[in-house]
Amino acid sequence: MADEVVNSAPVQSAEVEAPEVAAVPTENEADVTTWKKRLAGKDQALTATKKELDELKSRAEELAKWKAEQEQSSMTEFEKAQAKIRELEGKAVAAEQAAREERLAREYPLAHQFLRDTSGLDEVGKAAALENFFKQASSLSAGTESEPAPVDPNNARRATAAPIEKPTSSSISDALKALGNPFADR
Repeated sequence: MADEVVNSAPVQSAEVEAPEVAAVPTENEADVTTWKKRLAGKDQALTATKKELDELKSRAEELAKWKAEQEQSSMTEFEKAQAKIRELEGKAVAAEQAAREERLAREYPLAHQFLRDTSGLDEVGKAAALENFFKQASSLSAGTESEPAPVDPNNARRATAAPIEKPTSSSISDALKALGNPFADR
């Protein structure tokens, strides 16, 4: 009997049973459930409204196309030509504006960027943005030294010619001494 070991603890199965919890929701859980239901209802209403809006937009586009076709078919040749002229003039004005903006961007990149960034602002906003721009520019220029202008390899700088002086005998002899004697023993 000394070899027998008695376990007093009962053997538990792999599945542990949880104690039963009352199914009575607390006040917070009831609020959360109410809000979730309301939110789900609002989401469904929003989805339905978006579908209706998309349908109405497509219908409006179809009607606009139909109206344009009807107007086009009832126009005389003169009216068609006038419409074509107005269309081409609009394209020309747009092309001129684009060219002007490109030229501004190329010649004055900082000013063009500033104007584009502040295009939607009122006068007070533009003034504040301009002050901020100047502060940033002055802080950047104070911290860096001016770099020499780059040299275009296709258009090299021309050196100014030294003034022509008539050499004297002493300057000639000094220049020859500076060259040294090529025949001297080394």
